[in-house]
Amino acid sequence: MSHGVLALGGAALCLSGSVWYVPAWADLRAGPDRPASRRLAAAAVLVLWTGALLATALLAWSGPRPALASAALAGPVAAGTALAARARAGRERREAAALYAGRDVEDEERAA
Repeated sequence: MSHGVLALGGAALCLSGSVWYVPAWADLRAGPDRPASRRLAAAAVLVLWTGALLATALLAWSGPRPALASAALAGPVAAGTALAARARAGRERREAAALYAGRDVEDEERAA
């Protein structure tokens, strides 16, 4: 199969991915109106889809090696950002639970 056909399939995939990257873009644009964990998760989504788009463009013009390199770079960066978002979400849940219970999270962390 030629690289052009694969690039066309990748372009179709990137266009159909708007279900994920358009809401992620909206979350980032909302700024402080969204929790930090949600903005980090949105950044991970955008990094992954940008990597897919870049890989598609590189596949169309440069061949498979640069496309694989860009995909190989975007995956771990997006995964790291998603893990940071998950950790931040856990911290936000603990802070909200402590506020609801009337405790101070920072005092508990110092005591531990």
